[in-house]
Amino acid sequence: MSRNEVLPGVPAEYACDTWHAAGARLIVVTLGAEGALVSLDGERAEVPAPRVEVVDTVGAGERVHRRAPARLGAEGLLGGRLDGLELEIAVAAASFAVRVAALTCSVAGANPPWAWQLGDESEIGHGFPQL
Repeated sequence: MSRNEVLPGVPAEYACDTWHAAGARLIVVTLGAEGALVSLDGERAEVPAPRVEVVDTVGAGERVHRRAPARLGAEGLLGGRLDGLELEIAVAAASFAVRVAALTCSVAGANPPWAWQLGDESEIGHGFPQL
């Protein structure tokens, strides 16, 4: 899917505006090799994907949409209306998730990386040995 086809024929930014108008505060749009677009209450940032040798893309999008919320949850930022969430924090969570997705693409099958492969000890303590 290209960044211009999140909703058929609709640019990602317009799709975010549509979802914000419907009440969503945080939207993370995966853009494949381009990374992700993060939109919090209409304020946006792009998260680039690290370059990897792609072996298999199965599971990459799922990794982004599991790891970003898990990272926010580990920080105590989920619940309610995401009160206290700032764009910088959402971008950091999405950046981590995009990195996990990229590493998932570098091996066959939907095999996520282990926390030690990311050099991120904070995830190991949160019950996420394999991400």
